Amino acid sequence: QLVKMQMAFVVKEDGLVLCDSDMFFIKPFDLATLHDEKGFRFYRTAHEMPESSISNPKFTVSAFRELGLPADGFPARTYVDNLVVWQASTVRAMCEHIAKVAGKDWRAVLGREVIFSEYTLYGLYVDRIAGLAGFHPTSVHLCHTKWQKDDTKPFTIDTFVADTPEEAVAVAFQSFMNLDHHHLRQVFDRAVQSQTGIVPTAK
Repeated sequence: QLVKMQMAFVVKEDGLVLCDSDMFFIKPFDLATLHDEKGFRFYRTAHEMPESSISNPKFTVSAFRELGLPADGFPARTYVDNLVVWQASTVRAMCEHIAKVAGKDWRAVLGREVIFSEYTLYGLYVDRIAGLAGFHPTSVHLCHTKWQKDDTKPFTIDTFVADTPEEAVAVAFQSFMNLDHHHLRQVFDRAVQSQTGIVPTAK
């Protein structure tokens, strides 16, 4: 998480695209679609939710504290996804804000946290502190993700990939699901070929 945030101080571009290591692109993808006349793409859930309905509410609670927001800030949105866009200048401003709240370097603050989410920090900073000017909020997922196994429901890798929504350009299966990597690669390659006509080169 700290490395991702530090990249905003290193890159020359003002846009960062963060891709989870578990995801695989299966469709052509134009980076230009991540910025429009409204500004940078900003993923967040469509609605605010009570603490009891939020996935990993500890991320949100810690972000409230780190950003100096009221601890009772629920309901709130969530901002975690597999393909996320950040504005580098906003990340830098967020880090400066965290340092100001704590009275110490932001890396020292977050380095002591056992649980924190860089995506939740950024999302709440934009939503509740920086404001939405220069951003294009959306709840559309660009990555079709299987977060965990549910043994009560039938599931196959092939079917999940085949059911990828039109707007999604990538698929992800969380690594802790312990799926067959060889099978995953075969399914991903077939998906790429069906979308592009290109036969992926074996590696």
